[in-house]
Amino acid sequence: MTTVAIRDGVMAADGLLNDNGWSATKRHQKLVILSEIGCAVAAAGCIQDVELWKDWLLEGSPEDRKPDLTNFSGFMLKADGEIVCYETKLAPFVIYEPFVAVGTGEKFAIGAMEMGADAIKAVEIAARRDVWTGGEIDHVTLKELQGLRR
Repeated sequence: MTTVAIRDGVMAADGLLNDNGWSATKRHQKLVILSEIGCAVAAAGCIQDVELWKDWLLEGSPEDRKPDLTNFSGFMLKADGEIVCYETKLAPFVIYEPFVAVGTGEKFAIGAMEMGADAIKAVEIAARRDVWTGGEIDHVTLKELQGLRR
């Protein structure tokens, strides 16, 4: 379905979008900068769930309007470097590890980062072995996010 990796202030995500076993596009923008709230987000799972999550974040994350998600894991990279993880219940938790990954290629990406790869290279390596990861790789840096601060 996808691979998202974060290391040293860089978030990277692949661009492969699958639909029932076939590659619908290799240029889907999974990593999105939400300038309204000063962060970048990327997620793995059902595309409808990912879009509902992004909309909910832009609405200010109201507790009484959490969308009902079924297949979803996502990261938010804040301009201050904090990494926040969200899963289907939308109960955010902060990640304190030096690097993280999510998606079908997460094990390949984590292994690559254990051996010193940066986030972009980790997603590239995951794409070599995970059939659900591929296409163009997008990335964003903390420096870019810090330019969004109001």
